[in-house]
Amino acid sequence: INNQNNLLCAHVPSEWWDLPLLSFNKKRITPVIKRLQANYASADVQFQSSLRQIFEIAREEGFWPDERRNPCSGIKWKPNRLRPKRLVMVTPNQLHFAYNHKWARWKTRKDDSDDLARALKIMLLTAQRGIETRNMRWEHIREWKGQTIWDMPPGWIKKHKNFHRHSIPLMPETMQVLGQRQEHGFVFPVAANIDAKTWCDIIKKRQVEDGRKVPFRAHDIRTTFMTTCIDELDHSEAKVDLCISHTPKTLSSAALAYMAGQFIPAKVRIYQDWTNYLMKIVTSATHETGASVRTLGRPKKAV
Repeated sequence: INNQNNLLCAHVPSEWWDLPLLSFNKKRITPVIKRLQANYASADVQFQSSLRQIFEIAREEGFWPDERRNPCSGIKWKPNRLRPKRLVMVTPNQLHFAYNHKWARWKTRKDDSDDLARALKIMLLTAQRGIETRNMRWEHIREWKGQTIWDMPPGWIKKHKNFHRHSIPLMPETMQVLGQRQEHGFVFPVAANIDAKTWCDIIKKRQVEDGRKVPFRAHDIRTTFMTTCIDELDHSEAKVDLCISHTPKTLSSAALAYMAGQFIPAKVRIYQDWTNYLMKIVTSATHETGASVRTLGRPKKAV
């Protein structure tokens, strides 16, 4: 538990540490999750997801019987959060800026590393979370039937809503950003050494310095990807959901229990369409992308 997630360490009851693994069941875990639902926004989702990953890893390692049910599988997730979810689309003008900006970590100091800029490009091309992108490792990139796959094992992602293995295809444009293949280590060493707050602050500060009054957040890229792929590119909601490492609520319980595949061919079509859509914007002239609607003020009154 200590190695899985710091969130667990903060909310795990003290008596849990002395209990054997096989003594855990739904009756013991449910009160803790309900208490989180009542006091913390979204913490119960991360807590339950992390617990699920622990029992899945324990099953793989032989510490949890194959025939025994995961104690978190029958607990309902809280339907309503304490605060509304922030849904903001990144405009074409902002996409163009995000892809082509240098994103130096230090404004007043020479910074030869382009890790942050390349990491943000990968986030734009794959729509994965910032924590996943910053900690991307070379050993997680493999070949599958002629297609390059970014294969993240269970337990690798702290905020993984889908507790199975998560694999996404990498398009040729994405591989160009990654550069020369290495055997091991972080793809973006500089980005991997900064925390989430620093990452968000850099993205906000560089936009403010460029004169953008309403900066976008890195997480808004996922909203843009999801909405564009469903609304404009006409892809299935469930498969787009799987692309961003969520568990689609439209899938049956049997599908969630027995689904062994990763829908790679379907994901290839989704990412190919998204990449074509994105590259058309980021390679065009700036004036062709259109102004950001959110930064436009009210029309001035005639004098």
